[in-house]
Amino acid sequence: VNYVISIDSAGRINATVGSQVTQSVSGAVAINTGYFFVGMTFNSTGRKIYVNSIDVTAVGGGNTNLPTDTASVVRIGNSRLVVNRKFDGAIDEIPIWKRVITPSEIKSLYNSGLGLAIV
Repeated sequence: VNYVISIDSAGRINATVGSQVTQSVSGAVAINTGYFFVGMTFNSTGRKIYVNSIDVTAVGGGNTNLPTDTASVVRIGNSRLVVNRKFDGAIDEIPIWKRVITPSEIKSLYNSGLGLAIV
């Protein structure tokens, strides 16, 4: 299963799980203008995309099952499907939780600047 968070030319965040895409509102991110706090949560009811702690989810859904393949390679800032599609920027913390964190926890992470305080 592929997990992808990408930014398109319209400033939309695309969060992909497998082949199902959830998309943010247009202009959620102003490209090349600084740092952004971007998060994605998903469970059996759907996915949410957050930019700077605000839910900017516009469309999406589909299969939200967790993968069972534990032998897959994790790539951060690079695509396994497209040659020469590397992220051209800085990536700071990438936390992964075993549960969906709440909108208030996301806001707390964003406002604190501490990143990994929630376990």
